[in-house]
Amino acid sequence: MQSLPIPPLGSYVAKRCPLRVQFDLVKPGVPLEPTPDVQLRLDQGVAFETAIVGELAAVAPADWVFIDEERYFSAQVDATVAAIGAAAPVIVGSRLPDDQTAARSGAPDLLVRDQGGYVPIDVKHHRTVDAGDSSILVSSLSAPTPDAAVPLVDSGLRASKDDALQLAHYRRMLEAHDRDDAGHAPDPARRRGRA
Repeated sequence: MQSLPIPPLGSYVAKRCPLRVQFDLVKPGVPLEPTPDVQLRLDQGVAFETAIVGELAAVAPADWVFIDEERYFSAQVDATVAAIGAAAPVIVGSRLPDDQTAARSGAPDLLVRDQGGYVPIDVKHHRTVDAGDSSILVSSLSAPTPDAAVPLVDSGLRASKDDALQLAHYRRMLEAHDRDDAGHAPDPARRRGRA
């Protein structure tokens, strides 16, 4: 039996049903249009992300890099690689080079420099913090770095497996290109595409 070549896949694959991923690749039928309520949710997410990028642009110092998402894929990757090479503290609208070995593709909304490498951040249009009996670290849009984070008392992180899987996908891509933060020891097996 001949196997189909698998192109690098985006981060949403990490949180989808394996059968859905297979159907997306093989395309056994005509894809259905999103229902009106699903389309509304998608549109609201895009609008929220656009608003956050606008707020970031309003407070950004000159050394932050904003990548034009209207450019061709390869130009976005080149701009991201150049910004990483220049050690930009924040890269907005990044697109990472494909990880061909592990068949990963992805575009974190932000890359934030930390400990000599980068931490991926994805903007979400849903609650990620709840009231709680502990504290979590948060930072402002004007200083979105781990070093600038302060405790938010009486709070707790709202667990989202999907968000965590998407960020893990980006982290693995950064590891594959030796761009993850230096505080994280990469696993050699992951670099060979086994995890």
